[in-house]
Amino acid sequence: MHVNVSDILGMSLQSNEVPMQRVLLLTIFLFAASAASAQPLVLFPSPLIIPPQFQKYYDSAETVYLPTGFTATVYYTGTLVSPRFMALDSEGNVCVADGSTSTVVRLVDTNNDGVADTAITIATGTDGAEDIAFHHGDLFAAASGQTYKYSAPDARGIFSARDVFIMGIGNAPQGTDNHTSRTLLFDDHSNSLFMSVGSPCDACRELDTMRASIVRYNQDGTDPTLFASGLRNAVGLALDSSGQLWATVAERNNQGADTPAELLTGIEQGAFYGWPLAFGNHTWDDFEIDSEYRAMLPITHEDSIRVADMRVPDATIAAHSTTMNRIRPHKCDGTDGRLIANGSKIVLLQKIGGAWATQNFCTGFLTDSIHYLRWARPCGILLDHRGNIYFSSDHTSPHSTPAIFRISYDAANAVAPDPIAAQLSLSPNPTTGIVLASGIPTNIESIVVTNPLGATVLEARTPQGPRFEIDLSALPAGTYFVRFQTPRGFITKKVIRE
Repeated sequence: MHVNVSDILGMSLQSNEVPMQRVLLLTIFLFAASAASAQPLVLFPSPLIIPPQFQKYYDSAETVYLPTGFTATVYYTGTLVSPRFMALDSEGNVCVADGSTSTVVRLVDTNNDGVADTAITIATGTDGAEDIAFHHGDLFAAASGQTYKYSAPDARGIFSARDVFIMGIGNAPQGTDNHTSRTLLFDDHSNSLFMSVGSPCDACRELDTMRASIVRYNQDGTDPTLFASGLRNAVGLALDSSGQLWATVAERNNQGADTPAELLTGIEQGAFYGWPLAFGNHTWDDFEIDSEYRAMLPITHEDSIRVADMRVPDATIAAHSTTMNRIRPHKCDGTDGRLIANGSKIVLLQKIGGAWATQNFCTGFLTDSIHYLRWARPCGILLDHRGNIYFSSDHTSPHSTPAIFRISYDAANAVAPDPIAAQLSLSPNPTTGIVLASGIPTNIESIVVTNPLGATVLEARTPQGPRFEIDLSALPAGTYFVRFQTPRGFITKKVIRE
């Protein structure tokens, strides 16, 4: 099965720095598919395309791993400082909020070669806004305490008029982890403007009832109404084709390395989603874990009623990822979907038989899983009208500058993977380092183990049957890729050596 980018819709996630644990950034595509059509993806190494004008910003050739037919290109880099969320203007140009410079930058591909050759600052003074939206010819920028409206663009599309559109958005810190990013979503069908307003703390009894929530406004910015509560930081917002509001939600810290999971859920008006009392399927927080949680004691009768009535999320994502950006979904060939994000890779989520399954879609950004080194950190995600995917990286390191990347699909370059590859699975044993591979295609020519940079660290003997053991015990802890070579290309599987 070829996955067409026009079927991929979405949101995104950003890394969350939590005490004692540094979390990876991962971008996730959410793709709703029927059980009959959903098939495992096989990733192939693909060199990152770096146009000549951007090669000075990269000291080595990077490799990404994508399904057959997809390629990744540096769309623009060089002048951006902290590119976050993106939006398309009326002419289809990619525009990005550069939060650190309080500007909005339009990237223009004047010769239609898939690379932006012009960067124009179209709005200034956004007060560090990380999300932007175009609506009825105006540009909106959501800062932490207010939202700005930019109007009256000149002939070059540069906005000169700036007005405060919404003011008084809760922004006073109350404790640790004050969440200052705000996300906007216009819904013309209901004449609504939805805004996510994160909590003022990691875990506390909030004083401002409009915090840790999604607030609904009229599209003219009037009449704020609490739409849904108990959402610690619902940065990712989207509407599906039926008009249902969805959100991705960054959950709290200090409840465990793998709990609580982040939320991907439909948002119902008036519903309570658990924060700061409980998470998941009515699981109470451990209030004895530290002083911040203990400060919420004692638990009241009203607390018990709220938790009993809390809305259970539709799906969850890896713990300790913070949701960012969103793309309004569209419908294609009867398939609905959403795009979200979480860690140093892009992942496809599919709904199969009523349950959610995760598959890698694009990997290779992480170069050192022990020290969390990466050459890009996906943040905002955008889908254009032609089905191209753009993602921003706000990461600065010796190996890269903040950039916008473009993933495109060309059916002419697609090579069908080995049909038996769908049956291949790996079962790693973190204690012994032995990986059991099963469902191996009979036409395997070689097996190599590579690090995230693509360098071979181990060559395994060719298996003689459908089951095979790969001994990784001599390798240090980290992330590796097991590459099975067949006459039709590579079959790549990721393994984490703990």
